Amino acid sequence: MTNKTMDALDILSGFLRSNALRRALSEGFCFESIDDERLANQKIISQRPKLARETISLVHSSRTSLQENVQYLHERILAAMAMREALPIIRFADGEYAFYSLSLACNGLYKQARSRREIQAVLAKHIHALEYVQTKGFIAPLIFPGNLQFHPSLKKILGLKEKPGSALSFIRLLSSHGIRLTPDHYVPFYAIYAYLTSNTFLSACGGKNICILNSDLNMKLANEWFNKGGSGARISSVCIPSEYVATSWQHYKNDILLQIPRETDICLVGAGIGSLEVCADISQSFSIPAIDAGHVINMINSRVDKSAGARLFTEWKQNA
Repeated sequence: MTNKTMDALDILSGFLRSNALRRALSEGFCFESIDDERLANQKIISQRPKLARETISLVHSSRTSLQENVQYLHERILAAMAMREALPIIRFADGEYAFYSLSLACNGLYKQARSRREIQAVLAKHIHALEYVQTKGFIAPLIFPGNLQFHPSLKKILGLKEKPGSALSFIRLLSSHGIRLTPDHYVPFYAIYAYLTSNTFLSACGGKNICILNSDLNMKLANEWFNKGGSGARISSVCIPSEYVATSWQHYKNDILLQIPRETDICLVGAGIGSLEVCADISQSFSIPAIDAGHVINMINSRVDKSAGARLFTEWKQNA
């Protein structure tokens, strides 16, 4: 363990000494810098310095570098496409943490829920999908020391209650439902973005049938994105609502699944917090990888403005 590495359980138990936390993480997790000199992160950090904190990520000691996590993802995705196996890959960050804390702070760039009651009504479905992803795919939450927070109140002193919408609240949610982060089914949040924007992913898509589910897709730009160098990727799209998928997926599910071509090899999904259920159901129905791509679909569309600007781990230096 390097001097930059911090044992995750030690840090977490420093915030809240609880067996629940140890039930949520298997042994061997730590915090480590996953920044990579091949990425243009410093350009983004120079504009928003606080983002530098997010390059320190929860990792497992078996794969501490970004490159190792990206390669592991790549191998699992290639195998799932070849064997026609389900592989849902889902990211979780502030919006999801707020949603699962029953907070309407989940309505950030996109509307996710009209009321706390709506969130409560679908929570069991989301937990069921989480349990499925834990066993079949990857849970990729954004966890770094800076988003393990508490309420600045008397409750903190007396009861050590974590702030709703923090990474710690999400870890406790997982623990309360017996869902555990393990090296086989966990990668850091930013490993997904780095992989989806890499030449490694483009090579994996060569000759494949790719279906993109989003509220809008510029097919010309999508074909240009995936067919750099003439890879022969075949792109299809399915339109999904731009809002409230997180609380209304069951109303759209059957119709949308019917629109996905049966020959699809891999799906990319942009559905906000609703991507959990969407990806889980696609993977289960088609036995293929389904990836919560989020901001990367905005990049494909040349609409990074819809993500309020560039994100870390998405822009590679030339010839990287």
